[in-house]
Amino acid sequence: MKALFYSLYVCGVVSLMLSCNNSEANLIETLDSDLSNIDYSEFEGKSLKEYGIPALIMLPDQTSNIGAAIEPEILHAEGDFKWEIAIGPNFTLKIEDFGNEKNMVQEEKDRLARIKFYTIEYLIDEADLIMYKRTLNYSEKAAGNESVGAEHVTYHCYGTREIDGITYVLRSRDEGFHKPIIETMVKTVMSLEKL
Repeated sequence: MKALFYSLYVCGVVSLMLSCNNSEANLIETLDSDLSNIDYSEFEGKSLKEYGIPALIMLPDQTSNIGAAIEPEILHAEGDFKWEIAIGPNFTLKIEDFGNEKNMVQEEKDRLARIKFYTIEYLIDEADLIMYKRTLNYSEKAAGNESVGAEHVTYHCYGTREIDGITYVLRSRDEGFHKPIIETMVKTVMSLEKL
């Protein structure tokens, strides 16, 4: 009986891993073709007008893979240039108003290139959107110490959208998330559009 449950568990884990790899490939393929093909069936539209952004954004709903079944919380101080959208503990999207600044994604890539204690691998690399894997570098000498040698990998996204001549940066939190969360977040970033 234990062997049967173990076999089913292993099959489930392998299926999940394969579906995560396929979802990344599908997301990248969609970016390379037509953004209107993105599947937003597990998302709900939310107007940001009452928070000072004349735009609609698609946020993951209770059926999505973010592990939360609660309403989105939008944090914004009146007159501030920053917003935070939180949906449970696993989804936090930060939005910042950069006025008429351009090339913000390239500036972020330049900033990341200067950080030497991480290796950055771009999974999506577009002029207005990046999704990347960040791996902590550690020396082989330190690898002998079990507390130092543990691999630390996180996933992140950073994108821009222009609404009424204002550049908005939409990004994941600094600590990053697991890959499926960031893939969902990338869809949210790409969805921001003028009302």
